[in-house]
Amino acid sequence: MNSGALFRLLSPEHLYFSAALFGLLTVILVGMIYLFLYTKKRRFRVKKIITDQLNDWIGEQMAMEEEGSMGTPPDFSVHFNKKYVRQFVTDNLINFKKV
Repeated sequence: MNSGALFRLLSPEHLYFSAALFGLLTVILVGMIYLFLYTKKRRFRVKKIITDQLNDWIGEQMAMEEEGSMGTPPDFSVHFNKKYVRQFVTDNLINFKKV
């Protein structure tokens, strides 16, 4: 292969286009990673808050002498519109019942 043909294939326009394409792909990849980690961190924080509230609520219910005073705390209703939160609370209550 002639070296002139190689330089014709690797013209500066092609190199600029390739660099721009890989730069754009890198930005998209970094953005997707950021969104994934942000969502994961947000879910972790919500689960931590709910776990703390659930533990406090269970402790209060166990300390109360009246049987009829069971109810959900008002702080829980804010998070219950998400399916994974409802499932998380249900799983924690089942695990607590087993103990």
